[in-house]
Amino acid sequence: MKQDKKLYKRKHQPYFEQNNLAASLSQFILFLSLYLLPVDGRDHAASSTAALIIISLLTALKILMIFFAGPGRPGKIIAIILINLTALFWSSIYLLELLAHPRLSHHTIYLIVLIIGIAGSGVFSLYKRKALTLSFLISLELTAIVYTFLFLREIPGAIITGLSVSFLFNLYFMLVHNKSWQSFLKEKEKSEQLARRLNEDKIKLEILNRNLDEALEAAKKYSRLKDEFVATVSHEIRTPMNGIIGMSSLLEESALDEEQQEYNQMIRNSADTLLTIINDILDFSKIEAGKVTFETVSFNLFELCRELITLYDKKAGANGTTLEMSYAPNAPHTVTGDPTRIRQVLTNLISNAIKFTRNGHILLEVAVEEAEGLRLTVSDSGVGIPPEKLRDIFKAFTQADASTTRKYGGTGLGLAITSKLITLMGGHIEVSSTPGEGSSFAVILPLKPAPDTAGLPENNDIRGNNIGYNWSEKKILVVDDNEINLKVAQKLLRKQQPSITLAKDGREALNKAMSTVFDCIMMDIEMPVMNGLEATRLLRSKAGPNQKTPIIALTANALKGDRERYLRAGMNDYLSKPLNKDELREKVAYWLQQPKEVRTN
Repeated sequence: MKQDKKLYKRKHQPYFEQNNLAASLSQFILFLSLYLLPVDGRDHAASSTAALIIISLLTALKILMIFFAGPGRPGKIIAIILINLTALFWSSIYLLELLAHPRLSHHTIYLIVLIIGIAGSGVFSLYKRKALTLSFLISLELTAIVYTFLFLREIPGAIITGLSVSFLFNLYFMLVHNKSWQSFLKEKEKSEQLARRLNEDKIKLEILNRNLDEALEAAKKYSRLKDEFVATVSHEIRTPMNGIIGMSSLLEESALDEEQQEYNQMIRNSADTLLTIINDILDFSKIEAGKVTFETVSFNLFELCRELITLYDKKAGANGTTLEMSYAPNAPHTVTGDPTRIRQVLTNLISNAIKFTRNGHILLEVAVEEAEGLRLTVSDSGVGIPPEKLRDIFKAFTQADASTTRKYGGTGLGLAITSKLITLMGGHIEVSSTPGEGSSFAVILPLKPAPDTAGLPENNDIRGNNIGYNWSEKKILVVDDNEINLKVAQKLLRKQQPSITLAKDGREALNKAMSTVFDCIMMDIEMPVMNGLEATRLLRSKAGPNQKTPIIALTANALKGDRERYLRAGMNDYLSKPLNKDELREKVAYWLQQPKEVRTN
């Protein structure tokens, strides 16, 4: 039904607009107008029945083509033939009229007017097809000119001139407008080609965007998998390392002979080296992923440097090396910045200097750098670095040469991490070295004096407050699924003589915490049955004897966001495995001394 309605709405032949209803019907009506001319008693070809039948047949065929012709070539050829036959019909009627009546009559004059009018209107509708227009004009006007010249006996010159002017004008009109039409078609083709190219480019861009999205998603997935892998490996290595380092720390406090102390120190040094490698890989992974966070707080830089000298003095002495500090009188002691990252930077540089210096000296120097902040320099009298290797020492997994790794150990990540951390803190690092004489690493950081440092306790003050603190009446719950870790934590706290209760998972810890009042809870994170975070949330949400008891996370996880997750769950603090005995005792003592009203997170 819809197709039928569409059919009856047609105004021209499909894909051939030159055959249209207006032209076909108007020519038929013009022919009928010949019957309106005055009757002069003579026979006229235009008024004959044969002429009426022919024009009716031609008109009917053209109309049928409009409604029923297909889009193919045969329909177009038939339409072209019918248009030219119509032109020949009019010129033939004119010829027959001249043959019958060589002098001008009403019919002759009217036919000349019709021929000129039909030619003009025909050119207007046919000009897009040059060959068809030309054949139409030849069949209609040019033949009429020839017939006039041969058979008209009255003022043929004037009629020929009029028909010739009409023919030439129509020819000119056709040529000009056909040229414009061809130009339009070319521009249209260019536009369509451009549109096609744009569409192709759009499709290519969509495919590219889709591929980029897939690649981005794959990269994100890879990054997640890498983070999970690093976290898993770190967790799985730190857990047994906690047992090794913890037991080694306990052995240090026991009565060992000189040989046993040497063996224990070897164990501890090997464990510390492995832990350093793990930390380097973890830090480098976080830096590469853009997941390193920084804080800006007031801290005592002088004390931080002095602690590092004290911490590494024994290790440097084992190499026959002296470790000293020089702090400029005009350099501020308390500054604002990130003490953790600055400690990490200086630790890497001092450790590096100790590693490559035998029977020499190492100096940590702090001085004011005009307009830039502070200059922290670590210089040594070690093996030095060849000039051609200086530009590569801050690249990941790079050392001066392959033999360096075999001789001194390490991953080659320390200086790469140091350089990136310094850059992220808004500073830069300078290095100078002479082979055989030593190296100097200068770190320039935008550290400004703290605006007000009065009343701020230093780290050693906090430690001092915890020395000699009486724990004998304190109850501590230690939760860990690893038997060795439970024993390590228990033994590390044994010296303070608290009452220690052990639990192997979150569910067991929750049950014990609902029946006994504890002064502190040390909670592992990754455990079967119920993990530490879930157990903490339940403890904080339920009214019970330990709803406000401080909870310290014991975790082998060390990725960005872990600390925040623990605090959001309701924990108060956290300690990373492997546990350091001094840090463990200080942290537990700190929370044991806090008033109950500030124990909740």
